[in-house]
Amino acid sequence: MLEQTFDESDLPFRVDSAEAATLNPEFRTLIAPQAVNLNCAVRKSGARKRR
Repeated sequence: MLEQTFDESDLPFRVDSAEAATLNPEFRTLIAPQAVNLNCAVRKSGARKRR
C-alpha cells in the first residue's frame, strides 16, 4: 500500500522505504539523520489522507 501511494504521488523526488527492524545496525546509523518515521503518517484503515 505504501509503495503504491508513493507511485501515485506527485512528489518531485524518489522515496525509498524500509522496515527499520530488518536493517543492520550500521546501515540504520548511517541513514538515521535523514530517516523519517512513517508510523504516524499512514492510517490503519489504509485510506490516504487528502491534501
